[in-house]
Amino acid sequence: ILGALGTGRNGYPSAKAPSFKIQIESTAQFNENYVLATQNINSLFVIWCHWCGLGDPAKVRTWLEQLPNLHCDLGWLHQDQSAFPNRLVDDDGRFIPAWKELIEAYPDRFLAAINASDIEDFQKQYQTRVKKVRKALGDLQPTVARKVATENLHRLLGQ
Repeated sequence: ILGALGTGRNGYPSAKAPSFKIQIESTAQFNENYVLATQNINSLFVIWCHWCGLGDPAKVRTWLEQLPNLHCDLGWLHQDQSAFPNRLVDDDGRFIPAWKELIEAYPDRFLAAINASDIEDFQKQYQTRVKKVRKALGDLQPTVARKVATENLHRLLGQ
């Protein structure tokens, strides 16, 4: 799932500016086409859900280098990681070393997130999911953890 914010005053993204959202399943072909299509659009700010399409940290690093307006949310961090092609956290809920290194190398490009596709389940599981996100963030440098937890979203919303 991709979400994009429009550009507000001074070129910063704004929730008040025109925006759009696109929902697309991430595939290798889509990923390559996305990179090619967006690499020269400076006013587009993209938040790519589920650690950039459940991406491999080495590939995500390449995208972050190529696309200065790409951001990755860390939704599904609370999910069982065994079914995913690329794990974000280990069995203890700490970031996999390659992901930790990447997040700390690009602290302004990641956002904490919790999915809410089923509102009843979301309400029941909210506190448990928040604890898992906090545990993972607690493994990061404090300044990086604050950016990922709240500051990056506030910056992208122009607040």
